Amino acid sequence: MSGVRSTYYFNTFFNIELLFHHGLGLFVLLLGLYVELLFVGRVKDILNRFIAMKLIAALWFLSYLLGVHIYLVMYY
Repeated sequence: MSGVRSTYYFNTFFNIELLFHHGLGLFVLLLGLYVELLFVGRVKDILNRFIAMKLIAALWFLSYLLGVHIYLVMYY
């Protein structure tokens, strides 16, 4: 992320979008790890696993759309 921010000069909104995209992706990875540990039985069920999986899918799709927008802004 810092390589993109130092190589290209964009406005503040783009930098916030880039930061949000990366943060959202990290959150999805951590939530996916939590669901995996739920299925294995290593952690207690704080959040319903099916709700968590739907949340993962929705947030991953949002992160994907942000990534496509970032790509289009950088290269087109």
